[in-house]
Amino acid sequence: MSIHQRALHMLLTQGRMAYETFNTELSAPDFEPALAFPKEYQSLARALFRGAGQIVMPRVERELDTDGKKALNGLLATTYDNGARITAQHCQEVAQEVLEDHKRRYILAEAEALVLMAKTGQPSREMESRLNRVAAPLRAIGTSHNSTDAKDIGARTKENALAIARGQKTKGISMGFSKLDKQNLLMKAEVLGIFGPAKSGKTSLALAIAGNIAQRIKGLPLCVVIFSMEMTQEELFSRLAASRARFDLSKLGNEELKEDDPDFLRYLAELDEIATWPLKIEPRAGLSASDMATELERYTAEIGGVALAALDYTSLAKADKKTNSETSEVQAIYREYKAMVKNHVNSDGSNPAGLMVGELNRETGALPTRKHIKYAGDYELAAAITPVDPVEFKDDAGVMAFLENRKVYSLPPAPYQQERWIHVIFNRYGDTGTIDRFRFVGQHTRWEQGQWS
Repeated sequence: MSIHQRALHMLLTQGRMAYETFNTELSAPDFEPALAFPKEYQSLARALFRGAGQIVMPRVERELDTDGKKALNGLLATTYDNGARITAQHCQEVAQEVLEDHKRRYILAEAEALVLMAKTGQPSREMESRLNRVAAPLRAIGTSHNSTDAKDIGARTKENALAIARGQKTKGISMGFSKLDKQNLLMKAEVLGIFGPAKSGKTSLALAIAGNIAQRIKGLPLCVVIFSMEMTQEELFSRLAASRARFDLSKLGNEELKEDDPDFLRYLAELDEIATWPLKIEPRAGLSASDMATELERYTAEIGGVALAALDYTSLAKADKKTNSETSEVQAIYREYKAMVKNHVNSDGSNPAGLMVGELNRETGALPTRKHIKYAGDYELAAAITPVDPVEFKDDAGVMAFLENRKVYSLPPAPYQQERWIHVIFNRYGDTGTIDRFRFVGQHTRWEQGQWS
């Protein structure tokens, strides 16, 4: 029997003794004891508490709804502890278990409600105070035996599956680009690789994804961490603000730029906005996975958790273990970075997602495959994508078939000459292939997705 069935069985068979014990343990101002039971048992619990320990079966049955009658029939068909004598101490122990279960279910429901509010609306002070109230109990639940209960895990999994089926959310973490989100490319405890040659826009795409996630989690006890091996904090902030404001950074060295220039004012406004996001940048070359893991632990202790850990540039990081070649070292970095993402646990028990930027060896005129990822070796990422220029691959058989399928027989005319495709090289959680109708605006280092044909 479950703990709730035991409690109801005591109320049903022990009358006044069980009623007084349970009523004392479960009652509170503006809270009736029956609410401490799961929904399917509340009707029966309410009827038994109304009986005040004087159980009159016909009266109880009259007050029951369908769930209550089902629960009652189930109890009448069972026995408790093989007829063992039930004492007041037994009743108190069971009542305490029911109360602890109710607190745990309340905390989990509150946390799920806050997550939903954060996804559908702007975080507020009320949300922040509610989150602070449940943060400590959530951490306790995350480390307790009850958190691994198969029934609870199954229920949450079912809820997530229904939400996905209804289109309320995707399996992966949203990157701010709906066309990419449909492919489930970014997952918790997994690493997505963005690969490409120089000037292909791979760092800009990674920065846009990190910025979109940081903006979305603003107000929550989470942050986004970027390990930048090439650029400083100021350079990354400047590029992200310029991208969002559609501002050409080359104008900053132009004497003709005026302080009241509309584009420049938009750029300054975006810098102010980005400064309020939970975006943390570690601009140090030569970091190892253990160094990065230490930083994730620090931010988790300070803030509560890390939603995304991004690494740019992979080949400039350092392996924890000594290797005898550049190829072996980069392969070790991939493996160690993936292990770091999987092993890091946030305060709420979740894992961050990982993102890394790397090099790509491409054959002219052929769409990239896994073999073109530089130093691919034996590491295993969840997915890998690369920006591609349709002009460069216009003679590739796959591109020709793709254009044929789109009923488009030529590349887009102006002003869409900057069209880029995102080619999914491999993907463990979704489809592979080419995603079209993206555009990379070089002077703004900005990625856009559109509906042009």
